[in-house]
Amino acid sequence: MFGGIIEFRVSLKCVSKVESKKVCLHLNKQIETIYKQIRMGKSLTIEEMKRMLKKEIEKSKKHSSYFSYVGVDRSKEKKKQECLETLWRQYQLKNKELISKKRKTIYQNRTDTITHQEDSRCLDSKQSVG
Repeated sequence: MFGGIIEFRVSLKCVSKVESKKVCLHLNKQIETIYKQIRMGKSLTIEEMKRMLKKEIEKSKKHSSYFSYVGVDRSKEKKKQECLETLWRQYQLKNKELISKKRKTIYQNRTDTITHQEDSRCLDSKQSVG
């Protein structure tokens, strides 16, 4: 029927795995429709099948790109959420470091003040004795 061809491939030329998956699922439905038509006795040439599939691929690509542009693509939302969580963790870590440094500085200042006061007392007591 198809000149001995039992399999044919369609190149998506698409870099997005999510978008490719959507297109593949849509194409699977279209291929099922083609098989049903063949089973019902309708004869389709390979060129007609290619044309139908090419048209459906273009529709799917337009549909996917529209929803990606509008911001409905949930995979991008998930990535945004993951990035925000990562930034929040980095912020909290940095904040803890700053608080720790501030505590060390306060502790060091108090220690320096106490040491200075003790040095002054020692000098005062030596001067009053001498």
